[in-house]
Amino acid sequence: MYARTASHFHQANVDNDVEDLATVTLEMENGVIGTLCIGRIGAASHPDIGEIKLHVLGETGGLVISEARPEVSVYYRNQPPQEFRHRRMAIDLDFQLMEDFAEAIDSGSGGILDAVTSRDIAATVQAAVDSGKSGRVEEVA
Repeated sequence: MYARTASHFHQANVDNDVEDLATVTLEMENGVIGTLCIGRIGAASHPDIGEIKLHVLGETGGLVISEARPEVSVYYRNQPPQEFRHRRMAIDLDFQLMEDFAEAIDSGSGGILDAVTSRDIAATVQAAVDSGKSGRVEEVA
């Protein structure tokens, strides 16, 4: 994993050594390469926190998942110009996640995110932070 960080959007972040922009490139065990671009803009310019989107690009196409609405936009090579790219998604996933969380608390059972998965997520974030500070490639521990 390799990360670059910067204080770009706000002078207060520069003054306090707080990053508000980052890019992370990671290679997974199966050879898939992923890139994250993360920025934090301020409430003064974007009081509704701006739009949060996930762009997934592959060899033959890509899709864009918009957090603010239940929609996925699908794009691919040789896509007919008249094809509608925006597809509505069921919005019950958020409910299912909350239901799973409540059930895990009530029953004492594991949820969708178990301890091992949660630890792996935390280790990935830590490797990104370490790489951003060191300027070197970091392995996920």
